[in-house]
Amino acid sequence: MFGQPALEFLMTYGWAVLVIVIVLVLLYASGIINFHGAANGCTPATGYICKNAVLTTNSLLNATIGIPLSLITVTGTGCSSNQSAPATFNSPFVVGSGSARNSLQISAGQEVSLSFTCPLVITGVGIPFSGSLWLRYNTSTTNGIISEIGTVSIMQS
Repeated sequence: MFGQPALEFLMTYGWAVLVIVIVLVLLYASGIINFHGAANGCTPATGYICKNAVLTTNSLLNATIGIPLSLITVTGTGCSSNQSAPATFNSPFVVGSGSARNSLQISAGQEVSLSFTCPLVITGVGIPFSGSLWLRYNTSTTNGIISEIGTVSIMQS
């Protein structure tokens, strides 16, 4: 008498709750949502690739960047705590964990790891840093282009 309506109610809404949980797990796994406060990562600007942002022990921010549609020659890297271009760019700059270079060609679709010197708070363990990553580069037709390649949000450790 009371069992069948209760069972139907649980089955109907149980499936709905299960679908919601699956969607939340997929969103969390893809990095779209984060239950632990500020998301660590890099959001690329239009026309760029920016991912895998991490802070190193020497206060550099490493990120994998790329240019999907054209060949460029990077001549400097920069980082700012807002969306304004930094006053100075690092040149030479560090490529991944390798040595410093004065320039680096990035082909269309190629991804490279670059280091950026960001204005971090030295005693800021556990303080989130948000800012913009910048490149100074040349193309086959234009020199000295300064472009924001992405915004970062990362926890200082």
